[in-house]
Amino acid sequence: MNENFLFYGFIISAIPYVIISVLVIVILKKEGCKFSIFNIDYSNYGSLKKIVKKGKKYRWLYIAYISSTFLPILVFILFIFFVFACPSGYVCY
Repeated sequence: MNENFLFYGFIISAIPYVIISVLVIVILKKEGCKFSIFNIDYSNYGSLKKIVKKGKKYRWLYIAYISSTFLPILVFILFIFFVFACPSGYVCY
């Protein structure tokens, strides 16, 4: 049961990441900054951080972008821990 919950939680938590990533790419393109579509790397984060330092208009988007990056990773790690956890009553080595 926990494995299904965490698996679908990973899928559901990845949906906001995709939406926010598309929004970030559109804003970076509009602002004329460097961005990457297929190879998501730190350039999108760096460019968005430069925009935030210029003005506070997109600060919420930067925080949401960072948060939506770590949420699916956290759920995936929890999923791995629950899948490979020892059943109760057994000793795992």
